[in-house]
Amino acid sequence: MKRLPQMVRIVPLVMLFVVCASTSHAFQFAGAGAKVGMLDPEGSDNAPVVSAHMEFDQPGTRWHLMPSMLLWNSNTMTGLNGNLDMYYHFVSEGSVTPYAGTGIGIDHFDPEGPDNGSTRLGLNLFGGLRFPMSSGHLFMEGRYTASRYSQLSLMGGVTFTGR
Repeated sequence: MKRLPQMVRIVPLVMLFVVCASTSHAFQFAGAGAKVGMLDPEGSDNAPVVSAHMEFDQPGTRWHLMPSMLLWNSNTMTGLNGNLDMYYHFVSEGSVTPYAGTGIGIDHFDPEGPDNGSTRLGLNLFGGLRFPMSSGHLFMEGRYTASRYSQLSLMGGVTFTGR
């Protein structure tokens, strides 16, 4: 568990390095979309989850930035996660492709009962499959968030292109 705080400090630096490594290839708005699915928060039961995101890509590369807001609500707890994720897809655009990514988030938890809500920094690890369509892509994604209440989720979604 002592490695998690180290990782929470290192991941943003690595993301910053990757984003700033090539100033000639700035990220451009690529689209926006939504996700729905189920989330299993630590210490609680399964919860439905909805998320909205924007997507930015580096033209000519397979790197994407994806800021998002994720909301979930179980019987005993509610959560709101603001995330900044970066992912890489392994096959060129226009084909079904696996992808993997990481990111950081600000996770707010509001448990019912005597505990007060809290806000913590979280580390996101995720991967999935992208399916092309004429106006964007569909995807299925598995995600793990390490935070005060760790979360495991399975979601599906759509991103509509903005170009």
